[in-house]
Amino acid sequence: MKKIGIKIVLAVFVVSLIFPLFAGRTESANLTTMSDTMSRLKISQNSNHTIVFTTPTGVGAGEKIKVTFSSGFASGLNGVDFADMDLADDGSDLALDATPSGATWGAAVSTRTVTFTSGTGTIVASSVITIEIGTNATYGVPGDTQIANPGSSGSNTINLAITTAADADIDTGSLAVAIMDEDQITVSATVNPTITSELLDSGNNPVSTCGLGTLTTASVSGCIYKNRVNTNATSGYSATIVENGNLCNPSVAVCTYNITDVADGAVSTADSTDEYGVSTSDANATGITADYDGTCGTGATEDASAITGSAQIYADESSPQTNDDTTLCHSAVILGATASGIYSHIVTHITTGNF
Repeated sequence: MKKIGIKIVLAVFVVSLIFPLFAGRTESANLTTMSDTMSRLKISQNSNHTIVFTTPTGVGAGEKIKVTFSSGFASGLNGVDFADMDLADDGSDLALDATPSGATWGAAVSTRTVTFTSGTGTIVASSVITIEIGTNATYGVPGDTQIANPGSSGSNTINLAITTAADADIDTGSLAVAIMDEDQITVSATVNPTITSELLDSGNNPVSTCGLGTLTTASVSGCIYKNRVNTNATSGYSATIVENGNLCNPSVAVCTYNITDVADGAVSTADSTDEYGVSTSDANATGITADYDGTCGTGATEDASAITGSAQIYADESSPQTNDDTTLCHSAVILGATASGIYSHIVTHITTGNF
């Protein structure tokens, strides 16, 4: 009688230990911190889904994670399959295939339900589970198909569940996503085209004259000014210079004598003729090609190009500019036989924006 009594007590004790372990797997608990971040919310638009939730119970070997979309979503969920899905446990991606095998989870779609089935893998209690469906699923095989949104706007429910292998609920929850008639706004603005061009002296004061002073045979005389340009023209600007006639005495209209246009690229005291020309600080200019070297009329030679009656580019930029300064140096030299008098002409500057 004593042996029988001992066996009964032991049997009851063993059952009392084992039963709670399995009974707890069929008691439904609430999933927490559930969300679904979609890439688009517009009606009928294909969208990625990033579903995140916390499981209080976890997932055992052979058990399932189910995501069921509302009837507003098309049956088959636009043909997504395991290759369009990622499943992560606390940020660590789990291997997926069409069917479960060992540590690889199965992922399949039936009507509007996505089911992830464990082989031998487990997820511990209080884990954060992340499910990505669409082109945002990049682990293993990159996803190439997204789920199409419902065709009408409104709130749509997505049910979540962790179940036993026999589909009994363990943890459950639901969330909602907003489907919108329009989910994008086109924001537009206009920036008016602008351009300013100013001829300035070295002190940044407006200037309308350039005095070469008294010309001599001993050294080159010069005068400088700059063209300052501001423009938002997408292709920049170009600036040209053109003369109304040669540097003449007593005037261009009655040109009895003139200073010869430079022909060899430099105004020089060593040349056998009087000479006059201009240089530019823009080394890329295509018309006036003589480069201003930072000094003007301080020695025996000054690089210079001839100014003509045809417009020549002396500044050229290909993008918007702020306070873009181009310096011009007018230079001249005479011979002993150059007639005395006042020599002058007018040069006109045209700055054109390339919008």
